[in-house]
Amino acid sequence: MYKSQFISRVFAKKVRQALNEIGQDDVRFEAGWFEPTIDNYQVVFNVPISVQSSVPIIVSEYQYGEESDAKRDIEIDNFAHALVILSKARKHLCKFQRQLTRSAIAKIEEARGNGLDLQLEKMAFYPFYASEISTYSWKELVEDVTADMHVRHIDHTLRSCVSSYEVKDDDEIEQELAELCEQYVDLQKDAAELEAMNADLMIDTVTLDIMQAEGLDKVAVLRELLASELGNITIRKDVNSVLEISMHRGRASVLLTTPNFVWNGKEMWFTDGKGLGVMISNDINFSELAVGKTVASHVDHPAFKSRPISGIGRKGHLIDFELDRANVFDAYAGTIRIQDEMAA
Repeated sequence: MYKSQFISRVFAKKVRQALNEIGQDDVRFEAGWFEPTIDNYQVVFNVPISVQSSVPIIVSEYQYGEESDAKRDIEIDNFAHALVILSKARKHLCKFQRQLTRSAIAKIEEARGNGLDLQLEKMAFYPFYASEISTYSWKELVEDVTADMHVRHIDHTLRSCVSSYEVKDDDEIEQELAELCEQYVDLQKDAAELEAMNADLMIDTVTLDIMQAEGLDKVAVLRELLASELGNITIRKDVNSVLEISMHRGRASVLLTTPNFVWNGKEMWFTDGKGLGVMISNDINFSELAVGKTVASHVDHPAFKSRPISGIGRKGHLIDFELDRANVFDAYAGTIRIQDEMAA
């Protein structure tokens, strides 16, 4: 990890020196424009082009701190020239940003008028590499610029999130938002369904039975699932077994793998005992398996050994069980109840 404060201060000083040497001392550059990245891998400066907007410029090599003096000089020179090109293109970039912002607002207002709860967070700029901009004329920069459109919506966990989309014109904005709206209709219906039931999750009986058999505190685990960032938590993961619980569109389900079978939340298949998830087993007599029967002769897990088979696919390799969604979880009350037992 490089020393970000040191690099931004030293780098800014050297870039300003380079600007002076090429007669562009009126072009401003500040160490405070440095933007730390999550993995500390890249050096990025957010260069302002207006009181509201900035363009992220990436220094392509300087981050490593072990380059030769010649490489550092090249990066500094590239960045200085990139700043000059950016300053010349500033007004045109602002105009480009305003145009796309108006287009996005119009499309999102239309979607909101149709009942979809979308919101434009911001219309920013997609990052450039300094070495790339330094080879452009200001007109070429304007032609190549890409906007970074940020839209707030609900995701597959039915929670609010912000997604970003690379767009260059009105047509691309329309296309991206049309795809988002198409997905959003069903997500919003799922969210409304849960809200009408005063619930946070729906859980099928197979998932509940697995949690019971594994000795889990169901309320605590489901609350943890709802609080998880990605809507997925791992309860157990080792060479012999994996137990994960995830949520998708308001439905909680379990992934359970063992040396001889896998349950993916929808169907079961048998394995050869040598590797998890391999859909093959020479020891299974599939003629014994039929709708209405059980897998007790092959699976001893309490959640499955007495559960009747509801369907069989792929010549017996995929086993289905009834997945009713009659159970709902209220995280606030800490209760799991049958859907028909909803409070009025």
